[in-house]
Amino acid sequence: MGITSVIGNRDGVQYTTTLTKHTNDFVQTTSQFATNLGKEALIAQIKELRRQGFKQQKIADMFNISQATVSKYLRM
Repeated sequence: MGITSVIGNRDGVQYTTTLTKHTNDFVQTTSQFATNLGKEALIAQIKELRRQGFKQQKIADMFNISQATVSKYLRM
């Protein structure tokens, strides 16, 4: 099993993305984001994650908010 993490700061948003390769060649990705984002930065980050192909529920889980809130922010 291999693990690698990328830690960065973009547009004032801190993030950590971890890739874990399991013995069956399954690669798991987990991401964590700063929870004290301003609303505008949060909306921008949600829109960027959606552009990258993340599902609304996965984005909601990342920020510990509801899927309905993610949906609302994507319409803004």
